[in-house]
Amino acid sequence: MKPGTNAMISYDGYGWSCLVAPTGRLRREGDPAGGGGVATPVEMPFLLPAQGRRCQLGLSLVEIVVGLILVAVLAAVGVVRYSKLDADAISDAETLKSNLRYAHTRALTDIYTWQLQVDGQNCTVQRNAPTPTSYTFTFSTMGVAAGTTTFDNRGRPSGTLSYAVAGYPQTPVTITTETGFVP
Repeated sequence: MKPGTNAMISYDGYGWSCLVAPTGRLRREGDPAGGGGVATPVEMPFLLPAQGRRCQLGLSLVEIVVGLILVAVLAAVGVVRYSKLDADAISDAETLKSNLRYAHTRALTDIYTWQLQVDGQNCTVQRNAPTPTSYTFTFSTMGVAAGTTTFDNRGRPSGTLSYAVAGYPQTPVTITTETGFVP
C-alpha cells in the first residue's frame, strides 16, 4: 500500500471490514460529490490489503482442516494409550485387591479363617467353618496368577502373598506379611 492512500474501516453488524479507496478519496451517501458526509481518511498499511480489496477476517478452510487433523491425531494417541486390555487388567487387579481386603476384614471379625483362592480366571472367597460359605466371581481376563491366601482370626495372611496381574502397571498385587494389609 502506498503512503498516503485513503482507507475506510467500518462495522456492519457482522464484523469489521476495511476498504481502500482507489481514487484517493472516500465517499459516503449524501456527499456533495456523490453522497452524504465525507469519510475521514485512515492510513493503516499493516491492516489493509492491496488497493481496492476488502480485509478478510476469520479462518480459512485450510486452517480449519489442519486444526481438525491435529485434534484427530491427539484423539487417536489417547485411544491407543488407554486400550480396553489395560482397562480390563486394571479392573481385575482392583477387584482382586477389594476381595483380599474383604476376606481380611471378615477374618478379623470371625473365629474362623477366611480364604481367597484364584485359579486364573475365577476367584473364590470362602469362610472355612463347619458349614462353609463362599462366593465366586470371574475376572475379565485370564491374566491373574493362581494362588491361595488364608487369613486367620487376627488378619494374618498365609499362603500366596503376591498375585501377578498381566497388563497391570503396578503388578504384582501384594499382601503385607504380618498385618494382611493390601496396599
